[in-house]
Amino acid sequence: MEVDHILEKMVSAQQAMSRCGNASAAQQNKYARRLATLQSRATRELAETNPTLDAKQLAALFAKQVDTMKQSAAEQITALGCDSPEVVTLMKRFLIYAGRN
Repeated sequence: MEVDHILEKMVSAQQAMSRCGNASAAQQNKYARRLATLQSRATRELAETNPTLDAKQLAALFAKQVDTMKQSAAEQITALGCDSPEVVTLMKRFLIYAGRN
């Protein structure tokens, strides 16, 4: 799923910025709105691929997937450090998604 890939990138970028960066409140809000839109789309796609699950089960499955993404990103950031090129790239991605190039 392409949406899952983008969601993982956005979650990783958010983790990097929250641990290592200093985004403004406006940037955080804009990013959160874009992430919420993507999460809505990802949830719809998850429902389409798992038609036997009810809304509560889908929500739990989605939450577990996002938690796994967050944990993986946090581990990567801790291992690499905030000054690593990979983490710097994640923070740049956050700013791009937040609307500041």
